Amino acid sequence: MKHLKILALAAVAATALMAFAGAGSAVATTLTNPVNTKLATGTKIAAENEGAITLTTVFLHIACQESQIQGKTTNESGPSISGNVEILTFGNCNCEVVVLKKGTFLITSEGNGNGLFTSNEAELTTKCSTVFGVVHCIYRTATTHLGTLTGSDNTKATATLDIVESEVPVVATDALCNAEAKLDAKYKVTNPDSLFID
Repeated sequence: MKHLKILALAAVAATALMAFAGAGSAVATTLTNPVNTKLATGTKIAAENEGAITLTTVFLHIACQESQIQGKTTNESGPSISGNVEILTFGNCNCEVVVLKKGTFLITSEGNGNGLFTSNEAELTTKCSTVFGVVHCIYRTATTHLGTLTGSDNTKATATLDIVESEVPVVATDALCNAEAKLDAKYKVTNPDSLFID
């Protein structure tokens, strides 16, 4: 019985030690400008496109020449930096593109001065004229990993958001809105002028 008690205590101690070690090894994300100065909760992050934004499916190729994204952070550090998108626009498009919901965002450090950019509950509706008539589609992000936010450490200038063939979920609408839509875009961060991801 004494040996069982000792083994039980050892098991409890080992479990506690593993939990403590695991908690200590969790990677936190912070945004800084300048380096080592955390961006406060409520900091505005804004970006504008460089080149065309395209959304491509088997039947459709939607392209916009103008786009802006702006949001405010809701925390200073944690596993991810979260925020609410306040401005999301698309202009000069070859189809009608309307933003129904702006959604929220997450920036998660990848540990190399870059971060993973995730969008949730942003919703767009599009109407395109095709040989089959007007095709109406709705796209809605659902914790969708859109691309890489490259920090100023790596760009040596403003940060950039690169989105390469990111799959955006499609809400069931017209038959020609197939389930796979690929988003390609590049944005440069305009505020803050330097953004470091730790």
